[in-house]
Amino acid sequence: MDLAALEKRGIDYERLDDRTISFDLEDPQPWRAFDAVLERSISFTSGLNALRVLNAFGVPTVNTAAVAEICGDKLTTSVMLASAACLNPITSWHSRLKQP
Repeated sequence: MDLAALEKRGIDYERLDDRTISFDLEDPQPWRAFDAVLERSISFTSGLNALRVLNAFGVPTVNTAAVAEICGDKLTTSVMLASAACLNPITSWHSRLKQP
């Protein structure tokens, strides 16, 4: 859901830029003021780290850090989809390491 969709539905939101926010790991209280956080960072690493902290603080997030970790790793994503018998493009993995 993008910001225009939130506005159309009259949903209050605060847009945060992960390049400027910081987390005091000893004081989660300011973050607990949020009902939920929808992470949409351009940087996978910054978004994942924010989710890790928010999840540790007990702040509800639309996707958890665990889900983001799986989705950020295409091999793990393919393995998880295949193990759940979800339709998935034919995927194979080949190690490029040469055997001695």
